[in-house]
Amino acid sequence: MKVEGQFQVTSWNEVTHQAFAAEGKINRAVVEQTYSGGLSGKSVVEYIMCYPNPTSATFVGVEIFEGTVDGKTGTWVFVHKGKFENGIATSSFSTLNSDGELQGLVAEGHFETIDHQTAVYKIDVLGADKD
Repeated sequence: MKVEGQFQVTSWNEVTHQAFAAEGKINRAVVEQTYSGGLSGKSVVEYIMCYPNPTSATFVGVEIFEGTVDGKTGTWVFVHKGKFENGIATSSFSTLNSDGELQGLVAEGHFETIDHQTAVYKIDVLGADKD
């Protein structure tokens, strides 16, 4: 089964963990999001971001999504690997764990920001009745 839609960033709290003598730094961000479309619900993500310069970054993160997918309610834990370049963030992600009616469903997806608060996502869900 394929699901797609958007999420809105509702809160972004980013702090510098370590700054380097050159312009690079490592930041940590805690982000809250609201999903619509194929996924309906809310999530919290914790990102670690490495900025080699002020305009680009590579990041990893762990996201806890709680909500509904195709009428099934539960929790997914996603692991992210992405980048920020030219004002656009992209990430590939997959399930690390699941609970509730989402248990046993494996998800692999991708998101891309369309502005500073909105991203579009596409996810392949394996193990669902409508593969």
